Amino acid sequence: MGHRAAGLTLVEVLVALLVLMIVMTAVMNVYLSALFTNSGAATRTRVTQIMSSVTDRVTQHVLTVAEGESTVLVFQPGTPPTQLTLASAPSSCASYLLSEAGRAHHCVTVRNSGSFNPSVGGTALLGTAVRTYLTQACWNERGTVRCVEATTIY
Repeated sequence: MGHRAAGLTLVEVLVALLVLMIVMTAVMNVYLSALFTNSGAATRTRVTQIMSSVTDRVTQHVLTVAEGESTVLVFQPGTPPTQLTLASAPSSCASYLLSEAGRAHHCVTVRNSGSFNPSVGGTALLGTAVRTYLTQACWNERGTVRCVEATTIY
């Protein structure tokens, strides 16, 4: 009987490295997926803060928009997000966010949809007409413009 030397053969080492590579690939995929999910959640949280801030400004008459008109606001992400003053307001959030200048910003459009006073049988239900504002916040998520909308009635 022959004597076998102690240790691992080259084939055993290669198989072990292959198994390690497969496991590490799976771990990296989970890590990257969690990273993108966390980043998206942080962006949606900032957008929610911006929408809340803009809605408060509308209901407190700090931000006024004429009936049937809209205005575009641009925010720099951060804590808290800060509104930017641009030389000229963008005409559309989508085109601005896809441009080099707007790629990292959040863009909000506030539209005054008008006033109404609900009635039943010809009798007005409220003492005064209510205003309706549509607020749309958009951001650039890896080259795709994502938006959320909210309606404010007061």
